[in-house]
Amino acid sequence: MSGTAQAPPAVDPAKLVFWVDIGLLGALGLVALAVFHQRLRRCLAGVGGWKRGHLLYYTETNALSQRPVVFPKRHSRLRRFLDRSRLSSTFTHNALYFLRTPVIPRYSVGQSIIMLLYFGLLLFASVFRDSVFTNPVRDAWIAVSQLPFVFALAAKNNVFTVLTGAGYEKLNYLHRYAGRLVVLAANVHALGFIYKWTLSGVWTARLQEAEFRWGLVALVSFDILAIFSLRTVRQLSYNLFYFTHLVGGVVLIIAISFHQPASRPYTIIAAGLYAGDRLIRLLKSRICTAHVQCIPDLGTTLIRIPRLNAGWRAGQHVRIRVLSAKMGWLGWAELHPYTIAGASATLWNSGEGGGEEGLTLMIKQAGDWSRKLYSVAEHGEYDSWPEKGTRLRVHIDGPYGGPGNTEFSAFSGALFVVGGSGITYALAAISEILRDAQQNGATYDHVAGMSTIELIWIVQNARSVTPLLPVFTSLLQSSGSATEDLTTYRPSATAAPASASRFTKPTLKISVYYTRAVTYLDACALPMDDQECSPRKGSRTTPFTYAGPTDQRVATKRERHRESVREDHTPTFPLGLTVHPSRPWIPYALANFADETSNALPDREAKVEEGSGCKVMGRGIVVGVCGPPALADDVRRAVGCMDEGKRRAVGGVDFVEEAFHW
Repeated sequence: MSGTAQAPPAVDPAKLVFWVDIGLLGALGLVALAVFHQRLRRCLAGVGGWKRGHLLYYTETNALSQRPVVFPKRHSRLRRFLDRSRLSSTFTHNALYFLRTPVIPRYSVGQSIIMLLYFGLLLFASVFRDSVFTNPVRDAWIAVSQLPFVFALAAKNNVFTVLTGAGYEKLNYLHRYAGRLVVLAANVHALGFIYKWTLSGVWTARLQEAEFRWGLVALVSFDILAIFSLRTVRQLSYNLFYFTHLVGGVVLIIAISFHQPASRPYTIIAAGLYAGDRLIRLLKSRICTAHVQCIPDLGTTLIRIPRLNAGWRAGQHVRIRVLSAKMGWLGWAELHPYTIAGASATLWNSGEGGGEEGLTLMIKQAGDWSRKLYSVAEHGEYDSWPEKGTRLRVHIDGPYGGPGNTEFSAFSGALFVVGGSGITYALAAISEILRDAQQNGATYDHVAGMSTIELIWIVQNARSVTPLLPVFTSLLQSSGSATEDLTTYRPSATAAPASASRFTKPTLKISVYYTRAVTYLDACALPMDDQECSPRKGSRTTPFTYAGPTDQRVATKRERHRESVREDHTPTFPLGLTVHPSRPWIPYALANFADETSNALPDREAKVEEGSGCKVMGRGIVVGVCGPPALADDVRRAVGCMDEGKRRAVGGVDFVEEAFHW
């Protein structure tokens, strides 16, 4: 945007980049229209579902439970039309599977196509009837024109999320990619003029002018932002990355504005987006007292905030900062994202004790900060819960992210495959499904609603299930598992048929798979009989054998002390919870779950239309995964290779992956 006198360009770069931005906004509008029916389905999936997921707050549970439950009548015709729009054709299924297939680490085919199209558009704007070697001004305009998009994609609260429903963490790859292209364009612009000025011997003279000094400041800011945003830097020192991004972004906006006043419309928009995001973050922030407790069997820190018990959706996360000198000189300043492990307080669970524990986080030891937090909880000053552990002041920012346009309660079945600390995601989703089923069932006949839920949790040690036994028991008791035959999901002989009941609870089955040999601690912690230790059909291991003499001695001790230990403090498994010494075979588990969901559909959903011979299907099943990348790949492949007949029988399969990358 600056340099020596030269011939007017064939194309005005300011007008060219303006129309490029118009094209990008048009593409965003098309995406918003494409997902509009999904957003509308979410609004109709459950009572008040669209209102959740924006602000955290506290609600008096006793007051809620005394209010009359009055809900509007469901728009049946519109809902049936939206249910039909859930495509389960072979072409659509295969296309989605292809787009979700990873081609390079952390990037799928669909993401790669979007990045290539974006790069092609900017490349076209750079070389259209011009050359970067003779006129580097256009590259400066390209860099400046993309700043609003880069800043918008960096915001936790952005217009892309509002229009498409995708959380900022799922759009972060676009922010990084767009930022790198902007840095590339800015360097091409600067190097072009530096080369020309050096050849003509006016480089030193140009630096004496204020506008070019500001241009050099902007160039240095661009490069600092690029260097300190590399994955290596983010992983080694996230605070350094965050600080340089915070300061560098502000300096960049100021420097570009003084370097070329014509760029101020773009910099003002970028600054406005940044300021708006910060304002919304401030409105979402809460400072509360948290109860912090360590869970040795999981190597996890449990944080409970009783004064925040509502306002989030399942799968959403918050960013937490511990305001305590116990975290070290800089530990109190670090902000970390963690998924909320539970459903928010509602009309259903408010009257039955739900929501009294408030917002719950389970933080696994995975770094210096989380290990220090675990140590603080381990050496707490209180001995009995709810004061067990310690109390700390925390800063909570959120909620953010989540399943987006996917409403778990809108499906006929939900299968969750999680590993390790990913259990928090599944617990929140299952709790929300059971709550929504109770609300909807209390208002109108349960038509094509959620009927089956299954949780597959993969852990290293069998004793990991012990701390969560009360949670699992509560979920199983809240579901229809107590009155259903869990081996087939069909209603038992004593249960009333679905057509004769105003509300049928979804059935829940929980399967825990541990991958390491049984130790003495496992034997003392769990009531594992021979039947419970046998591998489930479809698992990767067939017979259950002990790895060596040590395990044989462990087994002998377990048998010797089983009765005495169980009588003293060993819990018992509730109906619907099983533990298996193997890894699950995901394709078999998914196929079996599809059969169970299809068999559990009520008769009015399985009726045959006159003359068509076409079975009216359910609302499909949703498969959620949260865990290591290898686990997500296994589940993704299982969904992609699912039998067409089974997929059509349930009305289609949706895949939701919960992952967060710095």
